[in-house]
Formats: sequence, C-alpha cells, structure tokens
Amino acid sequence: KHAYDGALDDALASVYDNVHMRAELAAAEEMLDKCVAEAQKAALDDAAVMRQELQDQYQQQEQVALAAEARCKEAESQISAARGRIAALRAEAAELVAANQSLKHAVLSDSSWSAPELLRHYEKGPAQEQDA
Repeated sequence: KHAYDGALDDALASVYDNVHMRAELAAAEEMLDKCVAEAQKAALDDAAVMRQELQDQYQQQEQVALAAEARCKEAESQISAARGRIAALRAEAAELVAANQSLKHAVLSDSSWSAPELLRHYEKGPAQEQDA
C-alpha cells in the first residue's frame, strides 16, 4: 500500500504539474495573442496616419499642379494674342511703308526737279542702291 500511495502521490504531482504547465502555456498564448493584437493595432494606426499625411501631400501637390496648368494656359493665350497683335502690326507696318513709298513717288513725280535717277533711288531705297 505504501508503494501504491507513493505512486499515486507521484501521479498526482505529475497531473498537478501538467495542469499547472498547461495553465501557464495558455496564459502565455493569451499574452502573445494580446501583444500581437496590440502591435497590429499600433501598426494599423501608424499606417492610417501616414496614409492621411500622404493623401494631404498629394492633394496639395495636385492643387499646385492645377494652378501651374492654369498659369500655362493663361500664358499660352497671352502668347497667342501677342502673336496676333504682332502679325497685325507687321501688316500695318507693311501697308504704311507701301503708302509712304507711294507718296514719295507721287511727290517726286510732281516735282519739277525730279529725274528718273532720283525716282529709282527712292524706289529702291539708299541701302538697296549701295548693294547694287
């Protein structure tokens, strides 16, 4: 009986140790799960903050780009208008030069001292006559 009681005591101690170890393992697993969940939550919170910051930066850069595009379109329209004014001014200048030459020719033709050499001189212009 004494040997039997010793074996029972050993078995009881073993069962107690087993139950105790299982409880510690379960507590450790719960602690691990809790730590993992907290780490995941912290990572998700950090990621959400970073995503919001990136979204804000994107919105700001998008506004800057839209403003730059608007300035470019405005500049292009100003350039186009300026080119139109330049073309009109060139046409007006050509008309004025032609009218000026016509008036010079008429004045020289009506003049008593006009000679064909002088008329050719004014029709060609002094710079063109030197080149000839």
